Amino acid sequence: MFSEKVKLTLAIENIFMASDCNSRSINYYWAYPITTWYELNGLVDLGVKQLFLGVPLTFQLPEVKKIGLPIRVIANVCYDGFIPRKDGIRGFYIRPEDVKAYSAYVDTIQFDTDSLEKEATLLGIYKEELWPGNLNLLLTNLKYNVDNRGIPDEFAPMRIKCKQRCQSGSACSFCETALKFSREVDKNKDYWTKGVGFTQPESIIDNN
Repeated sequence: MFSEKVKLTLAIENIFMASDCNSRSINYYWAYPITTWYELNGLVDLGVKQLFLGVPLTFQLPEVKKIGLPIRVIANVCYDGFIPRKDGIRGFYIRPEDVKAYSAYVDTIQFDTDSLEKEATLLGIYKEELWPGNLNLLLTNLKYNVDNRGIPDEFAPMRIKCKQRCQSGSACSFCETALKFSREVDKNKDYWTKGVGFTQPESIIDNN
């Protein structure tokens, strides 16, 4: 009765609820992130109306979008498959400045926080699509100090379709290079202001 008056999209944790949802025309998605094409295709067969993605599928958004179902992701947790890594740099996350780039593929961005106040704060920041500060203040498990303003515009377009090759033997180090470059620019900002330039240009390659 409630679903007839309110447009619902349920997150189900028991896959056997799928038949009940289908029989009552209730939209639903699997409450746990989909991490493989096998899971994705199985859930599509069961009739999910939305795809809640985890890595590495979050790095294959153009391909997943072709399925034609709305896509949901968590923006603020730098996990690989929700398993913390040493610094989180190679995990999936969305910066506020990258919302427009992801909006071509992602229909719902959600936040994983421990309070409604934090969630509301993140929502406001992401609506502004601007964060002029340390990125690790926004992202859970990003254990790296970096000024978000120095990260290049190419960051999101590269990650949207990179297929997270770095986790399957590729020599790609784009994410680390982008964040390291931003940190180097921030460290030398006084020299840039004075027109002197980098004090140690080689450090972007040689040092952390």
